[in-house]
Amino acid sequence: MLRSIVGLAFLLAGTTVLRAQTSGTFEITGFSRYAKFDDTLDLGSNGGDAFGGGGTLGIFFLRNFAIEAEAAYTKTDGPLGSVSNIPLRGRLTYHIPLGSNATAIRLGAGYVRNRYREDQSFDDDGVTGVVGIRLGFSEKLSLLFDATVDYVPSPDASRADQYTNLAGQLGLSFLLGNSYDKDKDGVKDKADRCPGTLKGKAVDAAGCSAS
Repeated sequence: MLRSIVGLAFLLAGTTVLRAQTSGTFEITGFSRYAKFDDTLDLGSNGGDAFGGGGTLGIFFLRNFAIEAEAAYTKTDGPLGSVSNIPLRGRLTYHIPLGSNATAIRLGAGYVRNRYREDQSFDDDGVTGVVGIRLGFSEKLSLLFDATVDYVPSPDASRADQYTNLAGQLGLSFLLGNSYDKDKDGVKDKADRCPGTLKGKAVDAAGCSAS
């Protein structure tokens, strides 16, 4: 299945005009999530599965590279009582453009601090990874689907030798400041009636040669 998705991504990339996320672009995402907690945590009566939500703020510091800060909230009820999980993530992501607007495959990794509160109170540090896809409706609005994994190698209070939490996240993403200008003439592609003008050539408001 994963091989088919990757193959489709490269097929799309080879047959469409790629639209990269430009440096200086901000991305704001709100999402719902379905989390599956490691059995060793003993958090839920339903096998540790629960719904929650969260948000992400990212900034593209280089073409297609972003730094993201993310927070989520999921409440569980189980043998340990009511426990809220609040993962705080900081990660670096790379975005592989697939076509028009902001459509892209997302790959990333970084640091996670898992906070557990209410009837229990402890914090764990670990590493986090994400793989996902952004489906662009326009230059600014997208549907985002991410699969995340949080791996904690040394849990607090020696509850277990290690554990892994998984989650699927679906949300809406807003890109602010993204600018598509393939020929670098100062006129966005959407308004450019003469794409492909030479670099440094004076153009009018429609992107066509002014001389």
